Amino acid sequence: MKLLLRYVSIIAAVLLISYSCELDTNGPMPNDIQEGCFPYIELNAAESSPFINLSSPGDYIMKGTVDVLFEDAPYDKITLVVAYNGNYDKPYVLQGDITEVPVNIQVTSNDLVGAIDELSSLSDITVGDQYHVYVVPTIDGKEYPPYQTLGGKSYATYSSSVMQNLTALKGVGSADVNITVPCEFIPEMAVGSFTSVSADWGAAGPITIIPDPDDPMVVWVSGLEEMEGLVEDNGPIKLVIQPNYSVTCDRQIIASSLAPWGLPYTNMAYEGSGTYDTCTGTYTMAFEITVDQGSFGWYNFVFTPNE
Repeated sequence: MKLLLRYVSIIAAVLLISYSCELDTNGPMPNDIQEGCFPYIELNAAESSPFINLSSPGDYIMKGTVDVLFEDAPYDKITLVVAYNGNYDKPYVLQGDITEVPVNIQVTSNDLVGAIDELSSLSDITVGDQYHVYVVPTIDGKEYPPYQTLGGKSYATYSSSVMQNLTALKGVGSADVNITVPCEFIPEMAVGSFTSVSADWGAAGPITIIPDPDDPMVVWVSGLEEMEGLVEDNGPIKLVIQPNYSVTCDRQIIASSLAPWGLPYTNMAYEGSGTYDTCTGTYTMAFEITVDQGSFGWYNFVFTPNE
């Protein structure tokens, strides 16, 4: 089944037919993302703070633009919201009734305090807080939230093909903004023995992350495909931890042959981005996995340090 899924993924990516959205607990998402408009936030990184600095929390500002993936898609309105520390069951409104796009937006730390019930002042912002800012469309009177919580875990209600189209058509790598309050960066926490889990790629196992000898913000990851029986003759892959603790990974071939899987494909490569949690040492990544013959698509990975 796993090999079959990989065949299907490559065919779907090459033909660009994977346009469906998943279901949420409030009802079905639109069957076609062109029907769902799929609003997104394009961050203006040059004019935005990388994170909330507790030495001056009032200085934080985020600037960006709200737009939709398909301009002709009908919608009633778009709402800019924030989920506090992963509680997607109770998002707070930052800006409502957006009916024309593109539109410029601005969010400050004072805006967060004013919107979130649990915060009464800037002093309530603490290390490790997460403020996930995203947009929710209303179509024919019904809201379609892009995130939901099930069994204490959060999930995206849209398929990976939506992000592929967002990147391909708009050149935007993320649909929303995660505002963090980081702990002090300790290089030793970012390396060592980790466990990698990817539910959608269908793989879990041990990996090793080693430091770059010249730059503490660069690390090297090995084991992602060794756990699945491939030879990483072109690994490890390089991750760069940015000043805002986002993580980038330029395309890099990790294994030259998929023959151990019985497949004729060559030069499996990883490319993607994510975030590094300075409080827990956890990497949350999204990778596009490709071969010379096509793309398997985008998959989510979590690298958790072993105790």
